[in-house]
Amino acid sequence: MDAGTDTPCAPDLVYPPLDVDSRQIRLLEILDNQERIECVLETYDVSEADEYIALSYTWGSDDASHVITINDCDFRVRKNLFDFLSFARQSLPGELLWIDQICIDQNNVREKNHQVRFMSKIYKNAESVVAWLGAAENDSDFAMDYLASPLPDPESDNTPRLEKALMSLFSRPYWSRQWIVQELKLARSAMFFCGEQWVTGSDFRDFIPFGDTMEMDVRGSHPVVHKLFAGKISQYGRPSYNAVDPSEPYAPPILLDINEEEKKEAADLLRTIYLYCNHQCVDSRDKVYGLLGLSSEPESIMKVDYTKTAAELFWDVVNISVSVIPVSRKGGDGDAMHVTLGELIDRWAHFFAKLSIEMNVATETLLEATAVELGKTFEALQEARITKGI
Repeated sequence: MDAGTDTPCAPDLVYPPLDVDSRQIRLLEILDNQERIECVLETYDVSEADEYIALSYTWGSDDASHVITINDCDFRVRKNLFDFLSFARQSLPGELLWIDQICIDQNNVREKNHQVRFMSKIYKNAESVVAWLGAAENDSDFAMDYLASPLPDPESDNTPRLEKALMSLFSRPYWSRQWIVQELKLARSAMFFCGEQWVTGSDFRDFIPFGDTMEMDVRGSHPVVHKLFAGKISQYGRPSYNAVDPSEPYAPPILLDINEEEKKEAADLLRTIYLYCNHQCVDSRDKVYGLLGLSSEPESIMKVDYTKTAAELFWDVVNISVSVIPVSRKGGDGDAMHVTLGELIDRWAHFFAKLSIEMNVATETLLEATAVELGKTFEALQEARITKGI
């Protein structure tokens, strides 16, 4: 079809074939066309494609109303991605890009399972990860300039302006997004763009105070930084995250992990899920799937399967908890990981309840005839567990 008709193409015309039994990905190239965003999407073997940029961004909740062209077909994207593509057309010419919303056929469950399972390799293998914070607004250029400056002036007369600009920057939806945890932790290097301004991952991390003594570099000595972090340092010397209001403006804890060697080490899946349970995602199942790339457990422990309901995935997590965490009917031995079955089930029930999963287990097959609702007490959930024989 001709570009610009705004008539959808068949998926096989937009998406070149992708072998889900191999290590293939699709990469996007933006062509030099000043009139509209025109792209080519091609398939690559990941072992042969290491000079690409993986995008870290937030989809947004608006409708996909902005039209671009991919392989001569009109393709609709949401505003935030359209803003990035408009920026990339001018600032990243000729670069190959991996963007989940485009490079994965979101309506093909088998392909989505494969690519999400493969996500850790995609971000590890990328030459760089570009974190797109969104278009410039609310004095974001001023905030980004401050973060990038090597020797900011703590006595700056612009303290009220700087405070407002930084608070606005750290209140952006990007920082509460679930997927950024994996994307930034696995990156070889990270670059943060807001409009046309950019800073490195190190620039962001150097901004954050750390340790019980609030040790800071020169940038972190600014009184605005003290105010942003006042009362926010946890007992572990890491910025705490507001579980009630994740949008509260201060530097997110994920920034501490950027460019640290420890980020490369695989982590316990259950601990990781629990640590980042307040981050947001459109699909509640991604609360789990979005962290699998950081897991030290083998893939057989938890497979990506978008045919499962959120309720079924909840039960999978409970099963894993029961199988890998020492469970006692008495508990109380002082080991935080040695819990009673009731405490364990309650922990995960509460976790998934926070995802606003409306689940009456009586209507699900996973617990058969037991009439247990999510978040009920130990006795009912223990009975359900025994019924399942696990």
